[in-house]
Amino acid sequence: MFHSPLPRAFSLLLMLAVALPSQSATKFEDGEITSSRRELLEFAFEATILMPGKTHGVDRCMMQEDIALACIEHDQLALAHACAKRISGWRRGVVQAVLGIEAAELFRVAAAGDDDENGAGYRELANRYLELALRQADGVQRDPTGQAWQRDRIRARAAIGYQKLGQLDDAVQAANGLDAAESANWESTVAATLDDAAFDAQIQALDTAIKVADMQQAMNASRIAVVLYGRYYEDEKRRARVLDRLERMQGLMPRMAGLGHVGELAEAAAEHGDARTAKRWIAQMREQMAGVRVHEEDRMKFRARLARLLDRAGARSEALDELNETLQYFEVHKQEIETMFRADGLAPVGNAYERCGSRASAVAVYRLALEHAAINPNSRPRLQDLVLVALSMIDCGFEPPPTLRQRMQKMRAGLGEPW
Repeated sequence: MFHSPLPRAFSLLLMLAVALPSQSATKFEDGEITSSRRELLEFAFEATILMPGKTHGVDRCMMQEDIALACIEHDQLALAHACAKRISGWRRGVVQAVLGIEAAELFRVAAAGDDDENGAGYRELANRYLELALRQADGVQRDPTGQAWQRDRIRARAAIGYQKLGQLDDAVQAANGLDAAESANWESTVAATLDDAAFDAQIQALDTAIKVADMQQAMNASRIAVVLYGRYYEDEKRRARVLDRLERMQGLMPRMAGLGHVGELAEAAAEHGDARTAKRWIAQMREQMAGVRVHEEDRMKFRARLARLLDRAGARSEALDELNETLQYFEVHKQEIETMFRADGLAPVGNAYERCGSRASAVAVYRLALEHAAINPNSRPRLQDLVLVALSMIDCGFEPPPTLRQRMQKMRAGLGEPW
């Protein structure tokens, strides 16, 4: 178990966050989770509190947002709510908006089960959090230092929440005027929920993006196409129509964006049990990546993703070979990677090893990531790597053995000036 220097303070914060009176009797609750994942979530957030907010507020809030969103992903909604209260600025609004989405999902579940009482409570809870989020977005707009992308990141998620509640007027209002990147988040979410009768209209929208030949429009439209590819995977004719448009858009966007989409196509194929097609997409990813110049740690991330895709496609032996080769690649090229970025490449490899059932290798790689993180003389990059590794472990369900827990605890205890 992790022993925190701030356990009572954070536990009290969590109890107050859950117990404080609110406008609604319905509150967020934490779902089931392994003790290891829960401890890692709390450990990571408590560590960020040690970073001075006045001098490193941006980095601190960014890490805290990542942790709060991981809490939500793992159904620790009360904990996420408690974390949000400690996040300052616009990133609190992002977490509040995503909590609003979760409440909206709970409303939909209750409504589907004819549970009117709980449904009403969750609707009220969702609306309350979406309103809180939009207040943060309004604050960004009034702040002379605020930026439109920060405001729109909140508003896009609020729009998704309202859409899930069926409050379409509120959704359209929140989504009005979003920048191109966040508009894509909103539009791809809508694409996954539209009635099947809207399919031809969506294809026409893709055709328009191809005709306009604008990079940003192509990137947005391609995200919608990827969603449609997965949604209609079992409908061979519709899938082929979507794929035709997606392939024509590839030349209109940056190569790395196109590579990301190919990875999503592979995931969709693997999810539908189509190992042969998944492997074909993986081969295409490998071929395309060979001609791209990227930082060495980013190439390691890419190869770890390949391994995960191979494992999902039923090729575990090939996946493990890919990971073993990636570790050899790191040993050859590690001097070309800044010490503060080495964990960025290693953590995904440890994650992939765990998912491929090779716990011993995962332990070794996570230990290596922590060793290289400890090289940094300043606390800021050490803390960033510590949180990165903890979130990677949480993501794949890795339970660190006592020796790794002690190493992580020692790293946190050593945080301080100079940052």
